[in-house]
Amino acid sequence: MQATVTTSNGLERVVNFTVPAQDFEKALDEKINYLAKNRRVAGFRPGKIPRSVARKYFGAEANNAAFNDIVDNSLREFFSNNNVNPAGRPSIKVTQWPANDKEAIFEASFEVMPEINLADFKSVNIEKPVCTVNDSDVDELIEKLRHMRATWNETDAAIENGNKVKAEVQMFVEDKPVGAKPEPVELIIGSANIIPELNAAFVGHKKGDKFDVNIKVPESYPNKEFVGKDAVYKLEVKEVMTEILPEVNADFIKALDVKSGEVEDFRNTLRTNMENQLKPMLKSRVRSVVYEALLKANNIEMPKSLVQATAQQNLDNDVANYKKRMKHEPKLPADIINTYKARAENDLRLSLIVENLISKNNIAVNTPEVKSLIEDDARLYDTPDEFVKYQLGDANALARYREIALENKVVDFVLSQANVTEKSLKFSDVVNSRQ
Repeated sequence: MQATVTTSNGLERVVNFTVPAQDFEKALDEKINYLAKNRRVAGFRPGKIPRSVARKYFGAEANNAAFNDIVDNSLREFFSNNNVNPAGRPSIKVTQWPANDKEAIFEASFEVMPEINLADFKSVNIEKPVCTVNDSDVDELIEKLRHMRATWNETDAAIENGNKVKAEVQMFVEDKPVGAKPEPVELIIGSANIIPELNAAFVGHKKGDKFDVNIKVPESYPNKEFVGKDAVYKLEVKEVMTEILPEVNADFIKALDVKSGEVEDFRNTLRTNMENQLKPMLKSRVRSVVYEALLKANNIEMPKSLVQATAQQNLDNDVANYKKRMKHEPKLPADIINTYKARAENDLRLSLIVENLISKNNIAVNTPEVKSLIEDDARLYDTPDEFVKYQLGDANALARYREIALENKVVDFVLSQANVTEKSLKFSDVVNSRQ
């Protein structure tokens, strides 16, 4: 077998292969012999088919199989001898079919996986998010709990922010009503989920008032058909209520499962719960920051064919899951594959970087480290010992926790080597983030 590289451009390779006729004939004989022994032909006992008959019955199939074998063998030999790591199955173009004692000549086009030379970690700048639960965070949570258990009293006073209003709301676009006849809805005036112009318009009105508000439909409006159009909201106030917050006393505290009813115990319980909630979310945010820094510092070219195949597979999986859940086809933008390709390229690049980092620095995890992670999660459950026992006995769960432990070690290693500064975040910024 002779192999000549005719193209070597970036990650793209084109190699011409020439395989002697006798090599093909040998592969063809092996295929015919195999088929003769394992296939049935009327009038002959199994394994007793004459070679001439076998060629007649199985010639075309044996020819294709033999050619595929010499292609596979040639590629395997070329990759091994030249230390080539292909990014996927090569595309084969036959230049000369091996017939009538002619050589087999074919061209293989493929991409190779990139060589990884990681940047010096000391040149990597990372702004590490840090966060602790402090008294003001606990105070904010207590206020939220008070609002969740508030009562509402009807009032004849003018509407102000914080009031609950029951009102009929009808939207008109181009003098036509949008939607069905309005039913009274309850709104918390000043809340973020109400269009700002409507919030402002309610303030100062009273029960029984009817009024109109002219607005331009915002981008956040669910029905995109009306976004950007001029609209008129016709409003009628049916009821106005003021919020009565409960006191933070023994009854309030006991209702939240702190049996002592003591404020100090209550605050300590909340703080512990908040710290348990914060820990994994902060780890996730730190990991994202570290991974983003690794990607920025190591701009590695990725094989286009691998990115395309990965993106298409991910898209196909998402579409299949959507159809299974929603029972109909999703409506997708024409260029949706580009979004998936960008995501796939980042994921593949990061995977190569992390694998290389783990290999070169001998990063590994042990069983006690994995168990420690499980025990951390167990604190969130009423029966932590049972949770730990179950996870340790589940092979899939153990594999998942081992992967998380390895990710944590990678992050810690990078942070120990990089140029790190800290950025303080509020508890609410971390736990309410979608990152």
